[in-house]
Amino acid sequence: LYRLMLGLLYRSGDSHLARHAELADMNATYVSADWQNRFIHAIAEAKRKQLSTLLPRGDSFYGVIVDEATDTSNTQQVSVSVRFLLPDDRVKEAFLAFCPLSESATGENIAKTVLECLKKYQLDLTKLRGQW
Repeated sequence: LYRLMLGLLYRSGDSHLARHAELADMNATYVSADWQNRFIHAIAEAKRKQLSTLLPRGDSFYGVIVDEATDTSNTQQVSVSVRFLLPDDRVKEAFLAFCPLSESATGENIAKTVLECLKKYQLDLTKLRGQW
């Protein structure tokens, strides 16, 4: 997927990437696992910043959507999304994060992890009105 994204950027006319591809040493391809992770984390941070402008603030109420899953490395985690109204009264659902479970997947531990995630994104817990 990462190589596909690089190829799309290259073909889309990204002059900086094209120049790098032409001039860089053969071993400076930036396709290693380390560079892939850096790229993914940079995209994730940009999406978080964009999302922070949309998240409910002030008097806005919201609900959460939570799903527990175990990834391919056997790490238990929860997917946390929020559902809220935009100022024009349209419903918006937004993915917040995958949060690893530090303990077993009991209801209590999942709830604790979700609350920590919501606090991380500075969502007012007193405005939480439901879970789907």
